[in-house]
Amino acid sequence: MPLVVAILAAIGMLPALSGGWQMDDYFQRVTMLGNGDSKPIQVFVQYIDRAHNLKQIDFGTIPWWGSPDLHQAFLRYASTLTMMLDYRLWPNYPALMHLHSLLWLAATVLVAALLYREVIGATWVAGLAALMYAIDGAHALPAAYLANRNALIACCFGFLSVLEFVRWRKRGRSLSRWLSVLMLALALSAGEMGLATVAYLFPTR
Repeated sequence: MPLVVAILAAIGMLPALSGGWQMDDYFQRVTMLGNGDSKPIQVFVQYIDRAHNLKQIDFGTIPWWGSPDLHQAFLRYASTLTMMLDYRLWPNYPALMHLHSLLWLAATVLVAALLYREVIGATWVAGLAALMYAIDGAHALPAAYLANRNALIACCFGFLSVLEFVRWRKRGRSLSRWLSVLMLALALSAGEMGLATVAYLFPTR
């Protein structure tokens, strides 16, 4: 069932393959191709200092009335590496970039299904929960919008962290404890939304 719902989720989002680049994708593409004023690894570090921001105001990525003292930097380096891979392998083929995102969607749904099975057991209830998660419309934006892939990656690693945490608590496996910590670190390095994982890592008893 976990594999089935993962494939179903990806199939449901196949129209995303024709989505091309949208909105922030174009700004990120400039940076990824080495034509911006920052390095590709810093694609999510948009506004650094006053001198940089003044250039952005002249360029138009910050409105003329924007503050030159604006500072915005996201800790999304794990997600950035996946984008760098895209631009290394198929820089001019957005459909393949979207396919990459759909693989992350499938992986996220697969891990969620495994987590449901671990917590609820191999029952129809766990299967139904996995199916409902797989077809949730909330996946549409991160799966179809390349600039939002980071949400899928953070979610995938967050689920893995909780899954290993549950395995550690239920079976006392020391390896699972450290895998949970590692997956949490990867979730946090993929996107700030990975912080939500922490709420599930405090035992109630």
